[in-house]
Amino acid sequence: MSGYWTALLLALMPAGGNLLGGLLAEFLRVSQRSLSFALHAAAGILFAVIGIELMPEALEGATP
Repeated sequence: MSGYWTALLLALMPAGGNLLGGLLAEFLRVSQRSLSFALHAAAGILFAVIGIELMPEALEGATP
């Protein structure tokens, strides 16, 4: 039964994070600079993940 509770806890973590993030966004005001930094950081993380996912396929391909 321990595996069941672990899986349930791991499945509920994103929902809890989403709830806490929504509450923080409602009650805290951020500056334009902070918002810009957060959006640029999110875009950088997205590009890094895409690069890591595509790199093995790119290395397996024929050289130009």
